[in-house]
Formats: sequence, C-alpha cells, structure tokens
Amino acid sequence: MKQTTTIMNFSDIYYQEHFYESLDYNFLDCSKLEGTNCYCSNETEQILLKMLSQIEPSGIHFIDSGNYHYVTKLWLGKLLIPFTLILFDHHPDMQPTLINTLTSCGSWVKDTLEQNPNLKQVILIGASNELCQSIPLHYQSKIIYFTKESIQANPKKILAQLRALPTSHPIYISIDKDVLCSQDASTQWSQGTMTLPVLSQLLSPLLSHPKLLGIDICGEQDNNPLLPHFEEQVQKNDTANRILLTQYLSLARLHSKAS
Repeated sequence: MKQTTTIMNFSDIYYQEHFYESLDYNFLDCSKLEGTNCYCSNETEQILLKMLSQIEPSGIHFIDSGNYHYVTKLWLGKLLIPFTLILFDHHPDMQPTLINTLTSCGSWVKDTLEQNPNLKQVILIGASNELCQSIPLHYQSKIIYFTKESIQANPKKILAQLRALPTSHPIYISIDKDVLCSQDASTQWSQGTMTLPVLSQLLSPLLSHPKLLGIDICGEQDNNPLLPHFEEQVQKNDTANRILLTQYLSLARLHSKAS
C-alpha cells in the first residue's frame, strides 16, 4: 500500500500543528469552500471529489475536526472492491439528516451503508452501549460493535477479536479522536474513555492487515485561539496525531518489506 500522507485543511487548524511537517505530504486547502462545516452541500461534494480525484485512497489522510468526518464517505467511494470499514468513534454517525440531499458529519455512516454497495460491514469501536443500542435494527446486520464499556472492562479481549479478523477481506480504518479520553485528545464533541496507548494497541493488528486499503483521522480542536487552554489542547492533538502517524508509517514499512 502506498504510504501517501494527505492533509485536508478545512479550518486552518493544521497550521497550528507540526506532526506532518517533516514528511512528504499532499496539502489540500479546503478552507475557502462554502457548505462544509458539519454538512456538505452537493456542489461542495463535487468540488471535493475533484480535489481527491488524483490521490489514491491508500495511505493516511488527516481530515480536520469531526465536523468534516463525512469526508470519509468520499474516500470510501474511491474504493473499487468490497471492504469492511473499521470505525473508531465515540458516536455511530448514523443519524438521519434534516435535509435528505445533504451528507452530514452525523449521518455519513448511514449514508455510506445505503449508497455504497462495496461497504459490506462496519466494525464500530468505542461508542457507548446506549448509542450502539440505538442503531436502527435494519442496519444492525451489517454492524459489529465493541462498546467503550467492553473496552474498559477487557481491552485484551477486544484486541484478540481484532487479531482474529479474516485477513482475506480488505479493510479501511477511520478514526475520530473523540473516541479518546480528554487527557489524550481535545475535540469539538463529547469524548470517550479510551486512552491513546489502548487505541495504539487495538490499531496494531489492523495496521498490519495485509489488505489495508487506507486510513483517515479526524477530531481536531476548534481553531479558536480565544478558547481556554487553546495552545495546550492543540499540542495534545498534535502529539496524538504524531504518535498515530508514526505507528502507521512504521507498520506500513514493515509490511511493505515483508511482502
């Protein structure tokens, strides 16, 4: 798999971070686009698709705050074979939108299940038991979930189950850092209880998967320097991004040498 690093800048928050600066990377400036914050208009979706048209879905993509998590749907649309989505998120992102013609940061998983025939299964990791139980029944046949409560109770058991995933089936990984506890990340949404070391442990067998198609990461802080402890929060996310990026690149290189 190509180890391309792509930065999708919507809010200019990545100008505050430095985790990617020592690498070769694609920097897509989306900050001037209208109709992107939480909801994506049809016109803007077409512009984004054009921006992504020359970039392979393989590699790692940083897609700004959770308000833009719907961009994962666009990356998934570039995959031409059946796959499983492995989603680390404190929220299932399966809410209906108020305007059916728009994709939102809270509906993109539902929309992708309905619109992308190559998405065969979603493995949701880190949402609460209550939120997982609220997923409509007609979607549950395609969703496996490991709740934040089960991870807190026995992370080694969850790790063993992830290691047991069939290696014959391609996977794509999407991470919203709101799955992490507030000590390890700072996001715009309610956060979970997972620590960064546990996330790294759970990621390890997935990043070594022989048919990993790509990975994206969102969950940045609101780019507002007037917020209390803004610099501290940005530094926290910069550190988390650097750790996750380093882990991805290290395992990707090992897998590349082995193959």
